Amino acid sequence: MAIAETKTAIKPSELNQKILDDIQKNYPTYSVIEAFKVNNRGVITYEAVISSDKGKLHLYYNVDGLFLRKENPGKTVIHSKSISYARKSEQVLLQ
Repeated sequence: MAIAETKTAIKPSELNQKILDDIQKNYPTYSVIEAFKVNNRGVITYEAVISSDKGKLHLYYNVDGLFLRKENPGKTVIHSKSISYARKSEQVLLQ
């Protein structure tokens, strides 16, 4: 039986530069405290655990460094499409 997923700890500095740039741009008050390379049946993704005085977030990126999703431990998974939809809804409500 093949293992479905393996998660290997890596140094935060080993993350793709696009990932590091995205974190710096979108989460300037957070620091990367853990990083992982995830292999799910041959599909490679990266997880960055970031932390600030606001708490921890888990950010997921594809192998090219493109953002996939954000998870807030203990809360609901926040998908990038949901964020876009929520922002549009907020704009409609504000008008």
